[in-house]
Amino acid sequence: NDIEPVCCQDGCDTCVVGTSNDVCVIDEGDHICISASDVGCVIPRKGDGSVCIDNVDCKSSSCKGKCCNVGGVGDECVECGPFGGHCTVCAEGFKLVGSSCVDECSCSEGCICCDCGICRACDPDTHFLTANSKCQLKRGDGMVCDSSNECESGGCLGGHCCIESLIDTCDTCNGRGKCASC
Repeated sequence: NDIEPVCCQDGCDTCVVGTSNDVCVIDEGDHICISASDVGCVIPRKGDGSVCIDNVDCKSSSCKGKCCNVGGVGDECVECGPFGGHCTVCAEGFKLVGSSCVDECSCSEGCICCDCGICRACDPDTHFLTANSKCQLKRGDGMVCDSSNECESGGCLGGHCCIESLIDTCDTCNGRGKCASC
């Protein structure tokens, strides 16, 4: 059982962990607390994506929109979803990228010149700039391409990235990065 208990009061003498119901044993009459409504209890914290009311209900200490948020992120996330507790709604000034909220002026990975969400230049060794001002990883041998700057090898011939040693030999390359015609 991976649930970590939360002792709500100092009166918890022994925390019993690892059973189907993690409990707090209080010496006064061996009172065993297993309910969240019993104020002298240990309340098991809930996992990411679980329904919550307050931050203390969650292992991540982050309840967003009645859902335990993965990783206990800050105020940038307003609401999270039930499947894994990933953010689904971001606060003002942030945008959702995948399952994370990022500054609305941030640029994509690989950007080396960012102008409030618009990438002007990418790291030429690893990325290329797309028509919508985003950086994309360079493509490997045989991948579909439109220009040579999109390929790791630096050679796009016939719509495919070529193996670097074949760039000067081929007229076009195939889906394996080898010569389709010479």
